[in-house]
Amino acid sequence: MQTLLKTFIVVSLAAFATMSLHGATRYINWTGNNNNDNTNDPALAAGNSDPAGVATYLYQASNWASYGNGTPSGSSNGVSFVPYVIDSAGNGTAATGDVIQLRVRGDSNLTTTAIAPAISNAADWSADAFTVGDRGTAFAKLDSGHTMNLRNAAVGIITGGNTAGDGTFYIDGTLNTSGNFYVGQTTNSSSTRVATGEAIIGNGGTVNASTNAQLGVTSINTTNVANSGTLTNQTGGVFNHLTSNNGFVIGKSAGTTGTLNMQGGTANIYSLTSGDNTSVSNGGALGQTVNIKMIAGELNITGWINGKTDDSTVTRTLEFDEGIIYLKDKWNATGGSEETGQWQGNAGQITKLLNDLYGADGSGTGTLTTIVSNGGLSDTSLIASLTDNYSQNQQSIEVSGGTIWYGRDSDYFGAVDQEIGGGGRYAIWAVPEPSSYSLIAGILAMTAIMLRRRL
Repeated sequence: MQTLLKTFIVVSLAAFATMSLHGATRYINWTGNNNNDNTNDPALAAGNSDPAGVATYLYQASNWASYGNGTPSGSSNGVSFVPYVIDSAGNGTAATGDVIQLRVRGDSNLTTTAIAPAISNAADWSADAFTVGDRGTAFAKLDSGHTMNLRNAAVGIITGGNTAGDGTFYIDGTLNTSGNFYVGQTTNSSSTRVATGEAIIGNGGTVNASTNAQLGVTSINTTNVANSGTLTNQTGGVFNHLTSNNGFVIGKSAGTTGTLNMQGGTANIYSLTSGDNTSVSNGGALGQTVNIKMIAGELNITGWINGKTDDSTVTRTLEFDEGIIYLKDKWNATGGSEETGQWQGNAGQITKLLNDLYGADGSGTGTLTTIVSNGGLSDTSLIASLTDNYSQNQQSIEVSGGTIWYGRDSDYFGAVDQEIGGGGRYAIWAVPEPSSYSLIAGILAMTAIMLRRRL
């Protein structure tokens, strides 16, 4: 199966922009229906059973609908389709210059489940686009150790038809997108169907979104469609969106819901947009629902925090438990000279996030909630370390379930007068209710006194 590495419809991204004259856009619909042929299933070779009873390979040409064992019919833009070459294992090679768009659809012919998703079987694969969950419910998985290079990826999408879209994409390998990474999206201007999507980054999984990354998107629809997009980052997962041109948007369009669900791992983003920052989006009022769940893990922000702070139609919820948000200092070139500049703390961005966008202090506009669930941080030594190191401008806000703390470590990255590699950052974390926290603080203080007496 590893021979797929270079021969199996691996079309370089450069080829998408410079298609050959005989090339065409191939919309490949995955079916998973290959007469229960499990002969090439590595799990079976290892003596395991296939829970679905059918092979689930994403990249086997014999699993693609509308091409009849690799023999497509018809034409695109006046160019006749060129048949695929299919070998005995069901693997195929596309014509040079073809633009490949692989779709895991959810209609009656496309049988995928949570325990048997359409799973990758190529160590390195490239395509123009990959979508999961158009026209019904569908599941796909990028397996551990595999890499998928795409221009666009969409999880839970409506491109047309009369059926709602519902997609789940398990990412245990590496996903690289050079264009769009959308979760919960409508692209068809006439459809009013709802798209629901969830991308789940598992242990060892990585998403590198180099341009756009948005949760809850109505790209071109003129009505408010309640699309929903969730990015779940599990322990060991990594999400990177560090472009300075486009912020990471949670709740892009009118009527949509966007959720960042940090269950562990690390999310590194340049800027955070908490709800679209325009007063009118796609012909309607804002009305997004935006959720950030810091259950565990770290969210690192190196740029700014955005969102329309005076939007009365928005609903935002910020939940802290074991997770921590970090915000890097900004560089201020005094007098326009980099040599005389210095790193400065982003205290204004912190209060904008907590108070203006999520109403931690009871202010802000819209339906805003900040809560601490399950008592916040449980590691007393971590609490002590954060309290100790992030001591500059340290503040606390009591909210439902506990207390939100934030403060700055001014030299976390180095001296504040060094533009490269210097500066500090703010941290935001949660602790239990004041009475419980006082008890923890007392225990830490008594432990310190006892240790000093022993010395």
